[in-house]
Amino acid sequence: PKDTENPSLSPSSAEPITSEPTKAVTSEPTKAPVASGETPAPTVKIDQTTSGLTTTLSGICVVRSAAEWSKATTDFFESQYKESGKMTDTIAEVTFTSQQSNCGSGRRNTRGLQANSVEVTYEQALAYSTSDSSFTVDKALEYPLSTPQQQDEYIATLKELDGYSDLTSVSAISLPATIAPIPNPDTGGVPQWAIIVIILIGILALVVLFLIVLRKRRATSNAEGYVQEEATYEQSGLGSRSSGTGLGDETVETMDYDYAKAYGGLSGDASLSEAGGTMGTHNAPQATNTIFSDDPTFNEAYDGGHEEVIDIFAPSGKLGVVIDTPNDDAPVVHAVKDSSPIANQVRVGDKLVAVDDEDVRAMTAIKVSKLISKKSTQESRKLTIIRYVANS
Repeated sequence: PKDTENPSLSPSSAEPITSEPTKAVTSEPTKAPVASGETPAPTVKIDQTTSGLTTTLSGICVVRSAAEWSKATTDFFESQYKESGKMTDTIAEVTFTSQQSNCGSGRRNTRGLQANSVEVTYEQALAYSTSDSSFTVDKALEYPLSTPQQQDEYIATLKELDGYSDLTSVSAISLPATIAPIPNPDTGGVPQWAIIVIILIGILALVVLFLIVLRKRRATSNAEGYVQEEATYEQSGLGSRSSGTGLGDETVETMDYDYAKAYGGLSGDASLSEAGGTMGTHNAPQATNTIFSDDPTFNEAYDGGHEEVIDIFAPSGKLGVVIDTPNDDAPVVHAVKDSSPIANQVRVGDKLVAVDDEDVRAMTAIKVSKLISKKSTQESRKLTIIRYVANS
């Protein structure tokens, strides 16, 4: 046979050359890098229980089983939270509280103007974490029934239970008038009301402590004043009757009586020259050399006796004389100590009317003692007394 001019090339045994195969595509795309300077939003943990939440079920008049409704609603809400993409570590629990039926025999219902419905009130415990600061607790509570699609899915869930075949629609979730405050992460989860209570208790404790300290200071001040007055009486030597008997610091109720009968040896025209004093024997109206000459009480003499004005000059230091102011009258000598430097000049029953010519008839025993104490350093103090003397 005739050879062909261009015979075919014999097939090559070499492997065909192919282009480099494409690398397999990864199942997870690479995450976009975080822009420099940006920080991820902080995660907030919420854990609280809210009461008074409501939703209305239309087409039925009653929820037959509270336990079944609570479980079905809890399961549905948890599934919605997991699908939201805004919450993690979610735990929800719904508890049936009460129901209010709007079915009845009213005129509007009889005419078919009002559909049957029941309002369900429940309590929801909700714990979750979120980094979305705009997703508040209010939004979390409302979220499971916030869209028509969610409401339709919830109706389908309830219709699987007995007693919900006539259910036609459900309302969005209504929040209570007040919602428990969100715990502040900065306070370690302590509610704000607890912080306010602690502050109020602290303020109250400070007020009580202040009152106690103030009361103690007043008591201490009064005690110091009392001690100073007692020391003043001891210094002057002319004490009030209260220092000896404890019956009062100003007056002791007594009856007017005849000192001449109560205390013997007060009669006669005795002279005090031997004791260093001076005594004038006269009737009060005739006295012209004292500041008490115009005192009308000098005209009031007891039957068979008269009053005498006596000036006693007492030395410095303690006098050892106790006085009293009975019936708001002039100070009266109540007792004389045996150690008194004027024991032989003054007598029980004498009325003290002046100290260094200063009228003391209107003063209390304490005031007289203070006055004499101011003069305790003087070499001599003039005590003017009135003494009733029986006529011989």
